[in-house]
Amino acid sequence: MLAACSTSTTGGATGTGACTALPSAIDSAMTLPAGCYTAASDVEVNAALTVDPGAVITMDQGVAIDVGNNSGNVGSLHADGTAGTPIVFKGNGTPGYWADINFYSADGRNLLNHMTVKDAGSLGDGNVYVGVNAAVTISNSIIQNSGGYG
Repeated sequence: MLAACSTSTTGGATGTGACTALPSAIDSAMTLPAGCYTAASDVEVNAALTVDPGAVITMDQGVAIDVGNNSGNVGSLHADGTAGTPIVFKGNGTPGYWADINFYSADGRNLLNHMTVKDAGSLGDGNVYVGVNAAVTISNSIIQNSGGYG
């Protein structure tokens, strides 16, 4: 489990510490508790990644999150926020600033609930991409400010 500074539900850090950097590969189960995180490079999710309510992940320009991949690696992203404490994946406020969240996995744990995904779509796609034979449940979520769709 990673520790991080606290955040507000609108995505601003309320603590004085720096945000925690995400690794470029998640190869064993990991939980991101409420707090602020940054992704400076693409993140390959090859295991179970759970994101707790109140987590805010700020993506660097052009960066993507790949859940599983076309080579058969299976990962999952379970981001289950609440109405009062959502989860946020964001860039710098510019449409298309970062790439997207790519789902290549059909893992039944894939879930985006009570979360916002914004400022992505730099590849001309939307903020969230679901590949052939992949699956994710999306509910109670906001997908906005895309450089492509969404």
